[in-house]
Amino acid sequence: MIGVKYTTTAKAKVAKFVTCKKCDCEYGYWMKRSVSASNTSWFLIGRDSARNRSTRDAETELSERLRTEHDPVPCPKCGHYQKNMLPAAREAKYSWMLGVGIMAGLVVAALIMSAGLIVSRLGDNNRFLMQLSRSIGGLACPALIVVPVLAYLLKSKLMARYDPNSTPKDFRIELGRQRAMGPKEYARHVPKPPRSANPTPPPDDDPLPMLDGPDD
Repeated sequence: MIGVKYTTTAKAKVAKFVTCKKCDCEYGYWMKRSVSASNTSWFLIGRDSARNRSTRDAETELSERLRTEHDPVPCPKCGHYQKNMLPAAREAKYSWMLGVGIMAGLVVAALIMSAGLIVSRLGDNNRFLMQLSRSIGGLACPALIVVPVLAYLLKSKLMARYDPNSTPKDFRIELGRQRAMGPKEYARHVPKPPRSANPTPPPDDDPLPMLDGPDD
């Protein structure tokens, strides 16, 4: 089939404000996200529509991620990770495991195939060794699936047991100071909302509108 694939990448940053649940310290940080979305115009029909859909999908997903996600930025005063930061902190620590599992699966499959090839050459016309070589070679494809799945399961188990707040306090405080900005600096970048007759305080850690703040 003939078609044109349109891909749109949307990038933005948002200022997040945090009140530490442990020491009541108030601080903010910039959170950046980048989202890509694609749509295809088959037989060159509806190209503008496909392009617009890819843009709309990217912007919609970007807005949702900026609204709901949080970066693991511990409190610069006490080093405490807030509850909504824990999933991101766990993912950051073990993000490498799935990639390693995929590479390990490829290596194991290659070793199995090599072993099967060696056995087949040694067997020559020996029926038992030829059958053994085919049996060994047949394990290569399952290895491509099983090894990454085991890596994923191990990653999930380690993430569930890992507590980011158990790491050394001084390390967490230093990390927080590198990423966080205090209330005064935060106020310089984020305009205050207009006053209303019956103001309703926003929920904790609710992001403000997207801003074109200074790049890191």
